Amino acid sequence: MPYGSIVTFFALQVTAGLLFKFGALYREHWLACFVAGNVMGITSIYFLIGVYRHLNPNVGEAICRGGYFVLIQIAFVLVYHSRVSTLQWVGIAMIVAGICIVSLCHA
Repeated sequence: MPYGSIVTFFALQVTAGLLFKFGALYREHWLACFVAGNVMGITSIYFLIGVYRHLNPNVGEAICRGGYFVLIQIAFVLVYHSRVSTLQWVGIAMIVAGICIVSLCHA
């Protein structure tokens, strides 16, 4: 399993998301955050291609995109103190369960 590519993809995507939020909050930094976030987002695609090289695309997509969604929600809670309702946490848990099912059941 291409763990390094997955972790790097997550790190770049989450950092890009946090930069976009920061740029939205502080207008004087929007351009720098926009450029840096897009560079990180585009670079992350290189690592996603590495994941596809080792896994079926449907499994790689579930792990990377679903995992990114879960991680960015947690990052927003930790960094920007976003509020997540109980029902939203249930949805996040369901996404994690779906990622696990897809990952464990691929052949």
